[in-house]
Amino acid sequence: MHGKSPLPHSAGPFCWRSDLEVFRRRRNSNEEVWIHRPVSGEVVRLDGRQYDRLRRLVSGGTRIDPADRAWIEEGRAWNLLRSTDGDAAIELAAPRESSRGKWWHQPLAIRLPGFPADWLARRLASRTGWLFSKHAVGCWFVFIGLTAMMLVLYSRSFASMCRGLIAFQAEHWIFVLGVLLTTKTIHELAHAAVCRRMGARCKQIGLLILCGAPCLYCDVSDSWRVESPRQRAAIMLAGVYVEAVAAALASWVWFFSNNITLAMAALNVVVLCGITTLFFNLNPLMRYDGYFVFSDLLNKTSLRRSAATAWFRFLSGVHGGGKRGANHIGSFGLAAFHLASVAYRIAVFVGLLLWFYAVLRHAGMEPMGRAIVIAAGLLYASKKATSSVRILTGQGPWKGVRKMRRFAIYGGGLGVIALLLWMPVRERVEAVGYVDYRDAAQVYIPHQGTITEVPRDYGIRTSPSQPLVILDEPSLRLQQQRAETEKSQLLLRRASLVRRALDEPQFLEQLATLDAAIEAATAKCQMLDRTLHSLSIYPVRAGMILPNLTPLRTIAPLPGSQSPPIRTPSLQQRETGTAARGEAWCRLGEPKSKHVVLKVDARQRSDFQVGTLVRLQLSVFPGTTIQTSVSAASSIENPLAGEPSALREPSGANRSEFQVTCPLPEPYATQVPVGTNAVGVVHGKERNLIEWLWVNAVGETL
Repeated sequence: MHGKSPLPHSAGPFCWRSDLEVFRRRRNSNEEVWIHRPVSGEVVRLDGRQYDRLRRLVSGGTRIDPADRAWIEEGRAWNLLRSTDGDAAIELAAPRESSRGKWWHQPLAIRLPGFPADWLARRLASRTGWLFSKHAVGCWFVFIGLTAMMLVLYSRSFASMCRGLIAFQAEHWIFVLGVLLTTKTIHELAHAAVCRRMGARCKQIGLLILCGAPCLYCDVSDSWRVESPRQRAAIMLAGVYVEAVAAALASWVWFFSNNITLAMAALNVVVLCGITTLFFNLNPLMRYDGYFVFSDLLNKTSLRRSAATAWFRFLSGVHGGGKRGANHIGSFGLAAFHLASVAYRIAVFVGLLLWFYAVLRHAGMEPMGRAIVIAAGLLYASKKATSSVRILTGQGPWKGVRKMRRFAIYGGGLGVIALLLWMPVRERVEAVGYVDYRDAAQVYIPHQGTITEVPRDYGIRTSPSQPLVILDEPSLRLQQQRAETEKSQLLLRRASLVRRALDEPQFLEQLATLDAAIEAATAKCQMLDRTLHSLSIYPVRAGMILPNLTPLRTIAPLPGSQSPPIRTPSLQQRETGTAARGEAWCRLGEPKSKHVVLKVDARQRSDFQVGTLVRLQLSVFPGTTIQTSVSAASSIENPLAGEPSALREPSGANRSEFQVTCPLPEPYATQVPVGTNAVGVVHGKERNLIEWLWVNAVGETL
């Protein structure tokens, strides 16, 4: 770096700001000028010829004509110049960044004030040679390359498990948030360490709300003092490099782990550190690490602002008095970059909202997800409404644009939006459910009692003549003994009365009363016998004894591994215990015959007709799509309504939801355990985009 250059004096209506520091550098065969504003910390980089031209204009040595207005506008846009006579006639012909610092204009990255952290950067720089020295970087790049080859070879297994990642993230959201915080903290600390290793100062570290999650940010804007472009790129890409190392380590954990939870946790680290880095940090369309490296390669201080200026001038026809293309800011490439950047940011924002909504839906918080999506849409619409008012009324940078041109631009924008909103969309309807036995009959306990014997356990075939469980009720047993004793006493009295009546006929009149009492006692004993006999529960049909449905919270196993076995406690372990009235004891059916039960909202009932093709995804087979169809549909019913019996069908319906059943084909029926989580997807009606958004946000048809 050359020494500081003195600021030029001013002899015209504009002069240089007094707080600027100007440095000259040589880059290849060209000279570039770096202008630093110490108060704000911002840096402006100009080509040597541009700076000399601007210096001559400001010094008054050259007459300012309309062709030079663009140079003056650029100087004022970067706050390099100030007016000496109060002339405000020259205005910037591009949108000013008046929204800087307002969090609602940067909802994906809300930056909060930080604290000085150069002392921390010094310590990190002295202790991270194993990671950032030249030899260490070479070794780690070899390791990352080998990991990439492994992922390519096992790309199918990797992609199949990634499809089940949303369910894992919904169930373990605290762990996912912790991984995000940890990796992004390491990412920012890597920037600080490398910045200090290259000789620049780390200004501060603060809190950044990135995509709704809190993490750190590191201000390494002082890296402009580093002369080598490679070293500046190393500072910007240090975080990406560290995350690539973490993703490579997690990839091998995923590959060798036999524990499904650990494998999914490692896969989550790979996705957060690897895939998101490609879409965010390395992408020049987002204002993150790759953007600053790309700007440095193009020798531009702020590529986004230059591109926005080019796009504005392309639309408005304002060229600073010069010909189109005379100024490099108005080039077509910059305008195209701005358009691609805006489209990509919108796509990323919508994609993040949909991902967040999907996670909340799997976690059972769909109303919260809808509220967040609606709030984000209203926030974005309000921001665009403000821009629309400025265009229509000719405020701000649109002041010098002709009215007809402004209305044509606004009408064209509305036309593009209308075309998008009326674009047909094939609705994708999802329903969650579980795997269950087909035609399995539920057996209930009709009376409360003590379990004395369990002759049949799970997995054993039974017939109507074989009891499933034998109960005992001490109070009924005591009543039966008392009734039998009373009946026996009455029978003895009758026999005695008959013998006495042979000698004394007057006792014959009491026989009729005594016979009535015996008949009543007999009826009571028979009733108690039937009640006690009903405590021995017999099935009304033959079949295998199956366990009751217990939904499994299973995570997808590794490809090629077997499904986790069902650990159902034995029925015989309940002997000497107590059974409650109406308790579900077991089920009867065929274990190889299974189907998927899906819960469907009543508003989507028409999409799940009998015979409708359904694509199933099971939690134990991530990435595998099973083709089946709807075999039956009915309203969801209350299994405890009405008087319980030993074997009955439920009654009493909840009309707000329906359930549909889909047969599970072989070989999945024998491999998938009962209770496995399932998701069924059908193609719904074809709607235009605005109707689709309304139905999914409000839940009602237009």
